[in-house]
Amino acid sequence: MDKYNVYGKGNPAKTKYEYKIGEIIMLYTSNGHYPVKCINKKVVDGKLIQYFNGGRTASDY
Repeated sequence: MDKYNVYGKGNPAKTKYEYKIGEIIMLYTSNGHYPVKCINKKVVDGKLIQYFNGGRTASDY
């Protein structure tokens, strides 16, 4: 199954990883890096689409 990530309102970007809802990853861009959180997952036409939202993230350690 092909996997795609969608960051904010952007276009899907192909990835080889699958994330859990609530998982936080670091997104590296040409403007630096920042944490994004997986907020939703859907399977559409045999493709896994994972939605991420940037901004402030809080976690308990």
